[in-house]
Amino acid sequence: MEGGGRPLPAPAHVAKRARRDKAVEAVFDEASRREFLTGFHKRKTQRRKAAEKQLEEKARRARLEARKQARSVPLTPLAALAAC
Repeated sequence: MEGGGRPLPAPAHVAKRARRDKAVEAVFDEASRREFLTGFHKRKTQRRKAAEKQLEEKARRARLEARKQARSVPLTPLAALAAC
């Protein structure tokens, strides 16, 4: 024990109870809390509508692309078909 003659004290131990008592408390606005808790159905419905709208847009684009492809194929003359 050099230097001071006394041993160094053990690190301070914080009891679990003391840490629990110092917990941070979250405070919510009551109206916002109620909206969050009761709004699950509303948000789920919004997600479904958005997904349905996205699928409709995707189907519309697929139809447009199919029409574009159909227009780009050259038409065969009727005389060539009659010769078969």
